[in-house]
Amino acid sequence: MMQRTILNPEWGISTCVEVNGIVFIGHHGGHTVNGRKLITIEEQTDNTFQNLKTTLEKIGLGFEDIVNLNVLLKDIKDFHGMHSVWAKWFPREFPARTCSTTAFVDDHCLIQVYGVAYRK
Repeated sequence: MMQRTILNPEWGISTCVEVNGIVFIGHHGGHTVNGRKLITIEEQTDNTFQNLKTTLEKIGLGFEDIVNLNVLLKDIKDFHGMHSVWAKWFPREFPARTCSTTAFVDDHCLIQVYGVAYRK
């Protein structure tokens, strides 16, 4: 029998869906804090990971449970800035990662992530 857990924010999408121990992580960004826009890729990356941490903690998981994380950047020139923050959040046991560029609906957004975690 399939067991399913869904975290639904008020804007009509799920931040994560868990099915039989596999957690599909919906997009997470971090371009604002309390209505204040964050300007640099480092600020936005750190806040994105903080938001992801909050989501994972709601279902009893942590960064060590992430097995795949896809990074979307507005500009590939931000790769090194993003990666410097990535290294702080993932000091070892790195998840598989893909990084690519895209346009975002919000022009101020520089980064979004989505991926998969696994409940051991």
